[in-house]
Amino acid sequence: MAQDWIPDAELLQLPVAGLLTRWPSAAQVFLGFRMACIGCDFSGFDTVVEALEVHGVPAQAFLDHLMAAMLSAPTSTSDPIQGVER
Repeated sequence: MAQDWIPDAELLQLPVAGLLTRWPSAAQVFLGFRMACIGCDFSGFDTVVEALEVHGVPAQAFLDHLMAAMLSAPTSTSDPIQGVER
């Protein structure tokens, strides 16, 4: 996970779909906060912070749960930030 570490501020600026592609385990966090972002037409455009604002979810609480989910599961082999396969 160390090589995949992204600071909180950068995570918040990722498109929702990019985050879900890289860390599929993040889906459980969105669902846990009752955010229907998985499969949403806007998920490719809206950043995580924009989705949090729309749904009224506190960023720090979301990040705490997201970090736990990310640390407990492997990343995807595709990297939406770099756009290349590893």
